[in-house]
Amino acid sequence: MKKIFLLLFLMPPIIIADPLDAIRHETCSWHSWSGNECHPQKIFFPESVQEVQNIIRIAVKNTIPVRFIGSGHSLNDLVCTDNGYLVNTDKFNKILKINTKKNTVRVECGIKLKHFYKQLAQHGLALQNQGFIKEQSIAGALATGTHGTGKTGTLSDFIISIELIDSQGKYHVISTKSNPEWLQAARLHLGALGFVYAVTLQCVPLFVLTHKRKMKSWAEVLANFDTYYNNNDYLMMMAHPISENVLVYTWNKTNEAPTNNFFIQLQERLFSNEVTNYLTIKFAKLTPELTNDFINALFKAMQQKEHRELSYKTLSPIKNPLEVQDYIEQEIAIPIEHFVDAIKDVFALYKNYEKKDFELVGFMTCRFVKGSEKALLSPTYGRDSAYISLITLSCFKRYKEFYAEFEQLMSKYGAARSHWGKYNDLTKERVQELYGENLAAFNQVRAQLDPHNVFTNNYITQRLGMI
Repeated sequence: MKKIFLLLFLMPPIIIADPLDAIRHETCSWHSWSGNECHPQKIFFPESVQEVQNIIRIAVKNTIPVRFIGSGHSLNDLVCTDNGYLVNTDKFNKILKINTKKNTVRVECGIKLKHFYKQLAQHGLALQNQGFIKEQSIAGALATGTHGTGKTGTLSDFIISIELIDSQGKYHVISTKSNPEWLQAARLHLGALGFVYAVTLQCVPLFVLTHKRKMKSWAEVLANFDTYYNNNDYLMMMAHPISENVLVYTWNKTNEAPTNNFFIQLQERLFSNEVTNYLTIKFAKLTPELTNDFINALFKAMQQKEHRELSYKTLSPIKNPLEVQDYIEQEIAIPIEHFVDAIKDVFALYKNYEKKDFELVGFMTCRFVKGSEKALLSPTYGRDSAYISLITLSCFKRYKEFYAEFEQLMSKYGAARSHWGKYNDLTKERVQELYGENLAAFNQVRAQLDPHNVFTNNYITQRLGMI
C-alpha cells in the first residue's frame, strides 16, 4: 500500500486540457467591413452543433459573452465583443433540405446569400425578394431585417421555422407548431437570443422580371408617386438629392424568357466592378467638389432599356460592392404615405449643408416594403414602409451631426425606425419609443433564452438593455 501511495506522489500532475482547445480557434483582433474593430479572447471556427454548444456552456460557466459573425457586413458594432468569444459561422454553409412541392428550403446559417440564391435557382426556386447586396450570410441578413424592395415583406417575413441554441446549450425548434411564443422575436433577433443553426424559409417558383432603369425628374416622380408604386411589383430610386433627376428602377413579373443581351451584361459588370468603385472613392477623397457630378454622371450611364432577367440575378445586381469602410450609411423606415413630404425634407437638409459650404458627398436610395407583424423588431412592423437611405462617403466628417438631423426630420412622420445593421445611434429609450410594447415582448423571450446575458455586447445593451 505504501508503494502505491509513493508512486502516486511521484507521478507528474495530470493536466486537464481545455475542451475548447479541440475546436479550431484564433487569438486576434477582428473588424467588420466598416472597420469597427474588437479584441475578443478567441475567435472560434466550429464545424458542428455540438462544438457550438460546448463553446456556449463554457462561456456561461466563466461569464464570457458570445457573439456570432458571418460576413461582418454591418456598419456598426452589432457583433463586436471585447474580451468575449466570437463564433464564426462559415462552416455551416449547406442547404439541408428542399421541398419543391411546398416550395420550402431548410438551410444552415452561414451560407452566403450569393451561393444560396444560385443553388435555389438550380432547384427552380427563389425568394420573393432580396437585398441589393448578396455578400452577407443568410443568418446575418435575417437577424438584422434585410428588406430589399417590393410588396413582399422583409426576408425575415419568409421564415417558417428557426433552429436555435440557447445560453444553456439547449437546442430548440421555433415555429408556429413548436415554441410559437418565441417566433415573432426570433425572426429578427440581432444575435441576442442564441445561435441560429438553421432556418426554414418559404420560397416561390423561380421567376423572371422585366427590368428597366430610367432617369426621371424628381418633380415628375413625386407628383406621380402613387402611380409608380402601385403599377410596379418592385420599385427603387437612386440619386444625389441636390440633383433634379433620379434614377428609377422598376421590376415586374413576366412569363416570358430572360433576354440574353450581351451589352446589358457588360454594362452591369462595368458599373459594379472594383475599378468604378475605386474611382468613386478616389474622386471623393481628392476632389470632393467634383464627386457629386461624377456620381450623377454614373447614374445617367446606368440607365437600361427594358429587358428580362431571372429574379435572383436582377434584384441583387451588385457583384463588387464598395468596401464598407469607404462609406457610411443610415437608413430609416417611415410610413409610406409620408414618403413624398419626407423626400422634400431631405432635399432641404442637403441644401442647408450646401449653404454651410460643406461638400456632402454621397447619394440616396429609396425602397418600399410591405408591412407585417411577423417580427417584433422589424422596422416595417404594422405598416407599409418607405426606406430612405442616405449614404455619405467617408471623407464627410460631420456625418454624426448630419444623421442626427436626418433622424429628427423623419421623426415627425411617425416612428422613424433605423435599420439595425447600418449606422444608428439608438438608445433603449429611443427603441422603446419606436417599438412600444414590442421591446418588452422581445426582452421577455430574451430572458427565457438567455437568462445569463451571454449573447450581449455594448450594442445590444445600449439598445435593448440588460435582462
